[in-house]
Amino acid sequence: MNIIDLGIKRRGGLITESVLTQMGSAVEYALSHMLAGNPHFAKDSIKLRGTTGEINTFLSALMAEKAFQEALMKSNAMYTTADNLSKAVMDFERTTGLTWPFK
Repeated sequence: MNIIDLGIKRRGGLITESVLTQMGSAVEYALSHMLAGNPHFAKDSIKLRGTTGEINTFLSALMAEKAFQEALMKSNAMYTTADNLSKAVMDFERTTGLTWPFK
């Protein structure tokens, strides 16, 4: 089980590279499952420690990161689709001598 201790700094704990790597891995794991559409993974695999405010702001940031990643994937897909369209139009116009779209 991945544990994310959101109150480590507040309690004066040492924030080492190892701690940050562990937290980053847990967030990456959570995001990958969220983006894959697995809504039940968190109950069994991630435990959050901290105050209600720390947990709520973490969840808010995680959901915003998910939304950003989804928008980025859609954007990349749009650019790929636009690039494919552009190439197909160029091929069509070169092959037929006609202008796309027909007007």
